[in-house]
Amino acid sequence: MAHTLFVDCKCNDVDFTYANLKNASFHGATLNESNFLFANLQKADFTNTTITDSQLRSALSIQDAKLPNGTRGHGHNLVKNGDADCNITLVKDWRVQNGIIAVVVSKKGRSDCQFSLKSLVTGAVMSQRIVLAQFWNSSIWTNSIVELQAHMTSGVLIELSGINSNGTILNKNIASKLEVDRLSSVYFSIFRFG
Repeated sequence: MAHTLFVDCKCNDVDFTYANLKNASFHGATLNESNFLFANLQKADFTNTTITDSQLRSALSIQDAKLPNGTRGHGHNLVKNGDADCNITLVKDWRVQNGIIAVVVSKKGRSDCQFSLKSLVTGAVMSQRIVLAQFWNSSIWTNSIVELQAHMTSGVLIELSGINSNGTILNKNIASKLEVDRLSSVYFSIFRFG
């Protein structure tokens, strides 16, 4: 259903559950009581529609969607402790594969924390696996696991790998390259592997 046109559609009470509506246009559509549970609405156009915030919140992704209020949608953060919470130990959600990474208070203030590389000579790698089965129907969406790795040296390289249930890498992307020695937050939205 990607790139589908629903322009000026009277789509009341339609069930779009698990639908891939990436790049679909709902411009001017009436969407009262329609269900978008776990639907991929990445880059969809909802200009002049009746879609509600609760309908949008139920979607799998609204990343870069044109919303009725004129703004762009943002994806959900699926990374646990991706914002470097000082009250959560790093090893609770992250696996440090080599090197030393710590969560420290940033120079901005006590309420702002960041990941800090402590092994400057060797660098470090921290990773987290995110099982996506709870977010979408794996028989419809082929990528069931994402592994996020942050490689930290004098810069930070974040690599995302989409992995199926057999452990085969289906897709690998470099998500971000930062020219800093500290990583203040890691953010990932499922739309990258939709």
